[in-house]
Amino acid sequence: MNRHLHKRIDLFSYTASKVSLFYGGYLLIFLSIYLLLISVGAFFHFLLSHNFPTIEDWAIRNGWSMIGLSKIVSLCLVVKWININTFSIHPMKKFIKEGAGNFIPSYLVVPLFLNCAVWYLSGASFTFAESFDFEFTIASFVGNLIFFFCDGFLFFYICYIYKPISRTDQLVSSVIFLLAFCIFSYITFPYKKPGHYFLILHMLTVVFISMAYKGKWGGALTYLSFVMAPLAPLYGLDPLWGNQYAIFATPNFPTASAVSILWVCIWVYIGFRSAPMAGLLTGMAGPKDNI
Repeated sequence: MNRHLHKRIDLFSYTASKVSLFYGGYLLIFLSIYLLLISVGAFFHFLLSHNFPTIEDWAIRNGWSMIGLSKIVSLCLVVKWININTFSIHPMKKFIKEGAGNFIPSYLVVPLFLNCAVWYLSGASFTFAESFDFEFTIASFVGNLIFFFCDGFLFFYICYIYKPISRTDQLVSSVIFLLAFCIFSYITFPYKKPGHYFLILHMLTVVFISMAYKGKWGGALTYLSFVMAPLAPLYGLDPLWGNQYAIFATPNFPTASAVSILWVCIWVYIGFRSAPMAGLLTGMAGPKDNI
């Protein structure tokens, strides 16, 4: 009986422990690099006798550049760490080839639905926001995409190298990943902007898609590229800038309850297209995507 219990504990903690180790290390490296970049920039501003509001404005305006650079460098370091730890030679090429081929055209219905819903609920108009700047629009799109994609990509890669042995292990790994992501996201974005809860909604959807499609990240990239990243600059759902540089003026931001209903509709649609819940609960061979 003790041997059976010990085996269950090993199955429970295998991939979860690897996610804790490597993703936790990734987040610490990211935060260290990000704080270092801010500190170096602030130091030179102090040398120029700039006051604190000027330094704060510089840090916020250049935030996505520093966050993106920190994420990419951290991702490269941790992927190298994983490859050295597993004595892998070329696992990344195979991982990219398998994941990139899982682009899901049926998910393109989701951005059309969300744009119409958010447009209606927020009372948006075809009037540019007061501080609209095309340069910041591009920075918001790219910055949000890098922020979410680097974390999701690393999580998928860890699960690809250290494959979950059981459904419990997979679920626990996902919960650990989501909790760590939320904690460090709120450290990265201390200023609470409208729609801050979109952070967890987007990443929860990414994990949901990943589990539905057996860890292949093509579906998650489809969602991030066509749903998450465009919403940030369009309607001011940017966790760093809020609606300061949004394209469309949105006088009424959607309530948390309305947003929750929208995402339930999205998850139901994803479930209808890929039958992920059946795979999660019964361990079926794979999803069915009726394209």
